Amino acid sequence: MRIHDKRRKWRRVDKYSLQGEIVRGLVLQGGGAKGAFQAGAIKALLERGYTFDGVVGTSIGALNATLMAQGEFDILYTVWETMGIDKVLDVDAEKWSKIKSKDFSKTTISYIKDFVVNFFRKGGLETTKAKALISQYTNEEKLRKSKIDFGLVTVMRKGEFSFEAKTLFKDDIPEGMIADYVMASANFPLFTKHTIGENRYYDGGLYDNLPINMLLDKGYDDIVAIRLGDSLAPVKKPYISEAKIMYIDPSDKIGSVLDFDSANIQKAIKTGYYDAIRAIDKLDGRKYCIEPLDANAFDALMLNLPDSFYDYCVKVFETDFSGVRLDKYIFVSKKLQEMLKLKSERKVVWMTLIEIFAEYAGVDRYKVYSFDELLEKLRYEYYRGFRFAADIKKKLQKSNTREAKGMQIIKALLKLLGEAKGDSIIELSDGQE
Repeated sequence: MRIHDKRRKWRRVDKYSLQGEIVRGLVLQGGGAKGAFQAGAIKALLERGYTFDGVVGTSIGALNATLMAQGEFDILYTVWETMGIDKVLDVDAEKWSKIKSKDFSKTTISYIKDFVVNFFRKGGLETTKAKALISQYTNEEKLRKSKIDFGLVTVMRKGEFSFEAKTLFKDDIPEGMIADYVMASANFPLFTKHTIGENRYYDGGLYDNLPINMLLDKGYDDIVAIRLGDSLAPVKKPYISEAKIMYIDPSDKIGSVLDFDSANIQKAIKTGYYDAIRAIDKLDGRKYCIEPLDANAFDALMLNLPDSFYDYCVKVFETDFSGVRLDKYIFVSKKLQEMLKLKSERKVVWMTLIEIFAEYAGVDRYKVYSFDELLEKLRYEYYRGFRFAADIKKKLQKSNTREAKGMQIIKALLKLLGEAKGDSIIELSDGQE
C-alpha cells in the first residue's frame, strides 16, 4: 500500500519561532493497550513540572493526546486504571481471558467460532464501544478553547489503490468532528471500516506512528516522545537533527496491542512511570532505577575490592591472567562485556549484570535505588533463599552458561558485602542453586 505524503517539505515559521521562545511538545506513539504506559510516563513528567504547549499522537496516542490537550490528565489516568477489553471491543471479557490463558473448554470453543463468524460477517472487529469511549472523553468545545495545540495522524483512502496521509491539527478538523477523527486515527486494520463523509479512514500508524515532524513543522524545538516498544508500524525520522528530543521507552514488555488484561495494564502504567523517571532524572540502570554514579567514581569503588575477588572472577572465565588489580578489573570487565554482548562502559556492564540477577531474584523494580541499596537488596533476597524460575535454574546448572558464570561472580560480590557487614558468609563453589 502506497500512501501519498502531502506534508509540507518546509518548516512553518509561526508565532513561537518568531518570538524566539522555547516551545515544548509531547508526542504519543500508537500501540493500543500499550497506551497505558503513556499514562504512567505522563504522570512522572507532570510531577516533575513539565508542561506542554502542544500534544500530538497516533491511534491510541491520539486519544491520550485529546485528554492532555483538554487539560484532563486525571481523567486520562483514571481511564487507564479502569480499562478492560470489554470497554473497547464488543467481546465477553471473561471468555476473552479464558482464551488468553488457553482454556479451551466447549463453551470457549463455541464462543471462538461465533466470534470468527461475526468477524468476517461484519468485516472486522466491531468498534461501537471504542467509538463510545472516544465520544465520552472528547470535549470538543474544551479542546478547541484550550491553548494547547492538538494534532493527530490518520490515513484516508482516495481510491481502490490510492491512500493519502492526513496530519491534522485541531484547526484543520471540521467543527463537531474531533471525535470522528480521533477514531479515524485509531482505526486499527482489524477493526470494521470507519468513514467520514464518503471517505474511508485507517489507523494513522500506517503512515507515521510517532508524528514528531508535526511539531517540528510548527516550530517546536523541545519535544518529549513517548514510545511503546517494538512495532511494525512505520515511524518517520525527525527531519531536523538539531531538535531537542527526549525519548521515553519501555524497559520491559508491556503486552500487545489488544492485551487489555487488568494486570498487564497496571504493569504498563507502573513501568511507564519509572521509565520516565529514569529518562527525566538521567538515572543509571536499564530496567531498574539507580541513582547516577560517575564512571570514575564507579571504577574507584570497584577497585576497592580485593585482588582475591578478581582472581576468582578470572577463574570463573576459565582462563589465566596476571597483573595488578586495575589490569584484572579491566580484563574481567571486558569478559563480562563479551558475555553480555554489550558495547558499553565498565559501569554499565557491571550494573547490567547486577540488574539481571536482581530481576531473577524478584527484587522490586518499581523503586529508585542507590547502587549500594540495590546490592544490599539483592543480598537480602539471596539470604532469604530466593528460588529461580525453572528455566533459569537449568541454565545455572550448566557451568558454561552466561547465567552460571554471572551467578558465580554475583555470589562473590555478595560474599564480600556480607563480610564487610560482619554477617554470615556465602560459600563460593560451583555457583549452582
